[in-house]
Amino acid sequence: PVIEKEVDDEDATVEVGQVLTYTITGKVPSTKGYKANTYKYIVTDTMTDGLTYNADVTVTIDGAEATNGVTKTTKGNGFEISINMDDYQDKIDAAVVITYTATVNDAAIQRNVETNTAKLVYSNDPASDSTGEGTTTVDVYSFNIVIDKYQKDSEATKLENAKFVLKNADGKYYKYD
Repeated sequence: PVIEKEVDDEDATVEVGQVLTYTITGKVPSTKGYKANTYKYIVTDTMTDGLTYNADVTVTIDGAEATNGVTKTTKGNGFEISINMDDYQDKIDAAVVITYTATVNDAAIQRNVETNTAKLVYSNDPASDSTGEGTTTVDVYSFNIVIDKYQKDSEATKLENAKFVLKNADGKYYKYD
């Protein structure tokens, strides 16, 4: 099995306070050959310092909310989802969709990139307890802006204590702390 991850931010540039929706997508695997209730399908996701997990994860299988055989555990600034795939063998290859939100926090200002990685641990041998794993990552970017106000036609003559404001195309002002 493999998983893919996406974030709803079109250009992947973010601001402090922005809420991002993450979607992790996989498929229901066949558990044929495994003893009942022994197949592992565990997805973990931990936010980086610049993201705060909003503890609102949902799981759908084949478009319907999945609660049977689904265990959700908050772990630090993230979560672990364990799904008993024996409960979904009538939906082999159907989409498993995990959705949650995270808020960009002040720590994102200190770094240019927030890399969010999800990991899938799954059973890979019916004759043993061995597992395989796969990861998927999504990056979002916040940038530190260096602004110098200088005398017209003289970049070498910087203006001390100059005051001005910056705003984006949506008319929102940027704030510097």
